[in-house]
Amino acid sequence: QRSWSIVAATLHDVAALPDDSLARLRPMLTLRRVARGAFFLRQGGRAQVAAVVLEGVLREYFVDAEGREHTRGFADERTLAGSLEDLLGGAPARMSLQALEDVRVAQVPWAHFQELTRVDPAWDHFARALAGSVCRITFCAFQLAA
Repeated sequence: QRSWSIVAATLHDVAALPDDSLARLRPMLTLRRVARGAFFLRQGGRAQVAAVVLEGVLREYFVDAEGREHTRGFADERTLAGSLEDLLGGAPARMSLQALEDVRVAQVPWAHFQELTRVDPAWDHFARALAGSVCRITFCAFQLAA
């Protein structure tokens, strides 16, 4: 029950979802543990799931051509985790997400999430709000780096 409450609250931070829409997601979620030092997603791998962090902290980073690591951010409790850019593009992941401590997430396969957006207008609205926030964050990070 606590896990579901965290998921619902995190999603509501992006866009309000009616209870019946949230209920469609619940059976698609699985709980996953990521041990300290292990990868939720590895650069070069294939992004296949989106998740809500329930406990712990993930570090999002990439390794450049010279082998230097660059931290892009962190995902802790009540944060969405995954690489939306890579999920949308289908290309190998450009980022890694590594557990800085033991992490527990509630995850959904991306294909299931996409199906929700096709059959439920509230999830389509959520996806658009999420994409908009990611675009703003990416744009801001690009501006800071320039």
